[in-house]
Amino acid sequence: MAGGSRAPRMMARVTLDVRRGRNLELYVMAAGAMAVAALSAFGDLLPVDLRWSVAIGGIGLLVYRATVPPPREPVAPVYADRGRFTREPIAARLSTAREVWLFAPSGKNFLSSEHCAMLARVLRRPDAVVRCVLLDPGRTEAVGIAAAQLRCERTMEPLPAALASGLARLRTISDWDLPGRFSCRLLGYNPGFSLLALDPGRGGPIVVELHGVHNESSSARMHLSFTADVEPYWHEYWSEQFRRIWLNAVDCSWE
Repeated sequence: MAGGSRAPRMMARVTLDVRRGRNLELYVMAAGAMAVAALSAFGDLLPVDLRWSVAIGGIGLLVYRATVPPPREPVAPVYADRGRFTREPIAARLSTAREVWLFAPSGKNFLSSEHCAMLARVLRRPDAVVRCVLLDPGRTEAVGIAAAQLRCERTMEPLPAALASGLARLRTISDWDLPGRFSCRLLGYNPGFSLLALDPGRGGPIVVELHGVHNESSSARMHLSFTADVEPYWHEYWSEQFRRIWLNAVDCSWE
């Protein structure tokens, strides 16, 4: 019974492979080997040279296949809207992170009560590092330009008010007496994206939100996600982008 049940599954797998163009050379060689074996059972119907050719060809194919790396498992695309990153466990990764980088014009979409509570968990670790950069509210012209960039059809809160709220939350975090290192800086212009990195030095995810020109809502903006094992070049690129932002920003006035 077990052998009979395996045969249909094997045929289904072979049929699927053939339809998708996978392992075709193996199936051709296997079919040839079975044909030679069947004909050899009836005497000397095949020349000895042909039999050896099939055997040597099969051995050569097996050696070649042994050197071919296994196919990569499919990975999620690096792009999506914010809904995907809401569904995926970014919050869970945040709660275990040792290093967090954030740049956002106002930070209102990240600095929720839930995420701030998780940042507290991060900062309870003595080796933790959290760096946050928001727009400089004193650069009124830059804030006005950023407000025009970020305007959506369904904007619930103007940028200056959202920025003031984000800075208030960061100031509250800076007042926590926790062993981790927390730093906040202000940037004088909007580079056109927001960035969140979790353990970037250990290859952790970097999520980039592209602001675009027009959106119905902020959640509709294109989001990109990079890890060092899948996209090492772009992971390092966006890590360097944040380092540049950090160097060009100034410390918050309360620090």
